[in-house]
Amino acid sequence: MRHKLYIIFIFLISLQIPVFAKDFVIERSFLVDPTGTLTIEDVQTLEFKPAPVVLSRGYTESVTWLRLVVDSSALAQLLVVVRPAYLDDVRLYSRTKNTSEASGEWLMRQQGDAFAFNQRERHDLNFSFSIEPSADKPTTIYVRLQTSSTTALFVTVQPTTEAEQFDSLLMLGSGVYVGILFVLILLSLERFSITKDHLWGLNGIFQITTLVMAAAFMGFHAKFALPDNPSLANKSTSIVLVSHFLISSIYSYRFFTVFQGPRINNIFIGCLSFITPFLFWQIANDSVQQAMELNSTMVLLLIALSFIASYKIKVQDKIIRYLIRFNYSFLLLYLLYVMLPVMGWAPMSQLHLYPVIALNLFASIMQYLTLTRRDYLELRNQIQLHEEIEQTQAQLLWEQQRRAESASFMSMLLHELKNPLASIRLATQTLMSGRVMQPKDQLIRINNIYESVDGMNAVLERCRHADRLDQGDWLPQKTPHDVVILLSQWVQEHRLCHRIQIELPENLSAQVEIDLLKIMVMNLIDNALAYSPADSIIQVKLREQPHPVSQFLIAIYNSVGKVGWPDPDRVFTKYYRAQAAHQRTGSGLGLFLVKSIARLYGGDASYRAQEDKVVFELRLPCQ
Repeated sequence: MRHKLYIIFIFLISLQIPVFAKDFVIERSFLVDPTGTLTIEDVQTLEFKPAPVVLSRGYTESVTWLRLVVDSSALAQLLVVVRPAYLDDVRLYSRTKNTSEASGEWLMRQQGDAFAFNQRERHDLNFSFSIEPSADKPTTIYVRLQTSSTTALFVTVQPTTEAEQFDSLLMLGSGVYVGILFVLILLSLERFSITKDHLWGLNGIFQITTLVMAAAFMGFHAKFALPDNPSLANKSTSIVLVSHFLISSIYSYRFFTVFQGPRINNIFIGCLSFITPFLFWQIANDSVQQAMELNSTMVLLLIALSFIASYKIKVQDKIIRYLIRFNYSFLLLYLLYVMLPVMGWAPMSQLHLYPVIALNLFASIMQYLTLTRRDYLELRNQIQLHEEIEQTQAQLLWEQQRRAESASFMSMLLHELKNPLASIRLATQTLMSGRVMQPKDQLIRINNIYESVDGMNAVLERCRHADRLDQGDWLPQKTPHDVVILLSQWVQEHRLCHRIQIELPENLSAQVEIDLLKIMVMNLIDNALAYSPADSIIQVKLREQPHPVSQFLIAIYNSVGKVGWPDPDRVFTKYYRAQAAHQRTGSGLGLFLVKSIARLYGGDASYRAQEDKVVFELRLPCQ
């Protein structure tokens, strides 16, 4: 939507400010003076041809005479306004009021780029002359034009107040135009300072020359910069035009190199810049007209080559392709529309008086949008690349952790199975030797073998549970049960049930996954039995907690054994076992499984110290 608004604005600017004031000219005709020697007396005897409102004769060294018949007016004074503001030598011939046309003397007044701005009778942007028209019959005036620029002549006769209002509106419109270009220049130079991208730097220079060229075309440089140096003001306009073409060709070469235009087109575009030294040489040797005509042809050729290149660029982004193609398609069509009259090959209207101003503003905005889109895509690609790098680093870290866990697992497994296997081997060898004859002693050895096998089985079972948890194979399938009945049954089935004291309510219904709940509860009980003093009692308490959400709490209390207090920061860590705990068979997975399954379940597990008791708490939702 913003792009469309920009384009609409360009069209408004390109239309300039229409002349709404009444034009008192009732007849226009022109005469061509090939030698430039005709005087005002000579041209009155020659035949004039009908002239359009805007007269265009292209680049020519001949002099153009324009005869205007001004309608009678009750106003004492009118203003003759001559446009555009870049004409070299404009002369107005008029008679004084109430003087007979047949016998009176002609008054000649002269303005133009070739003359100092401060010498003009009025300090308007356009050339303006005051006349005193006849009140009872039409008044005839003559305008003589000789210029090195294109011969475009638009003359109106208006009331002074309306002409001044138009000049104010022109100043206002020019201010808006300059403001937009100035903002684009600042934005481009800011992007260049951030990115150090030469394309942004060239874009900023291109817009600066566009701004300077617009000021020259509108007459600002003659009025504000060089009001007393007409020769320099006149040549500076031509120099700015050639400089703008030079920057445009360099920028276009770089632009289509970056966006991968066809190589042959880039070579031709690059070669165009080598013509500019010859154009500067022509200007320095006062062949300004030939330089401007060749410069206009080169501009048209540059846009045509750029148009071809825009349809052969290798850019994946569809928006950038559309922006570039629309830009150069519009530029080519618009340039043909304005350049044909400028070259004298087609009729001219008011829209053609300042042809390159709207053209270059449009190009500046479109180039800015294109480069901004490119920067956005590059930034997005950098962000994506950064995210991919982070993901790769995270994957590598995960793989390293997995390898470390695998190494820890193998180390743990070898260590924890070595002791029970040694006990089994020793008990078996003792029984096989025949030295143990008493049944009581034999039972002790067999019981040692059973405990060792049971310990190994517990280690392997917890490893299997941990693997299922890592693989994500466990998804709770809850069904309604009475937790009181389940806990009572599991405690009674435990081989060390005589060391377990339970404190249960009458009943507690909850949605539970029996297998997962049993794994958590039994791991906590086994942990408490293993690391509490021998023959000490552990307590298992169950209670309901309705607030803030409906849940139940299972707390296991045991006294501190030889291993000491658990490390609160590592107690739930995978494979963690206290240094003094390695004398017992274990995997370091029990408490890890409890907390991991509890969180999978929608609850949590925690540890705290209470006086001389080690307390592990398991909180699980009732639903």
